[in-house]
Amino acid sequence: MATFRTVLEATGGNNVGILVPESVVLAFDRGKRVPVIVTIDGGYTFKTTIGVMGGRYLVSFNAATRKQTGRGAGDEVEVELLADPER
Repeated sequence: MATFRTVLEATGGNNVGILVPESVVLAFDRGKRVPVIVTIDGGYTFKTTIGVMGGRYLVSFNAATRKQTGRGAGDEVEVELLADPER
């Protein structure tokens, strides 16, 4: 499990993402596209896969997640990532 604070980043158009530090991805020791369970600010949880875009590791922060958390591009959040044991 990894926990870190970051600022949600606009990634083009209406898209927003969580930039995941490379050290976090490598620590999972499961390759570059790690299936994870994400918890935002200790409350909202969702499942996704870490993606690679432009040489950076990102987790999508889609419109539904933005609505549920009340957070968007430019907002600081606490992120908890847990490798998904079911995937």
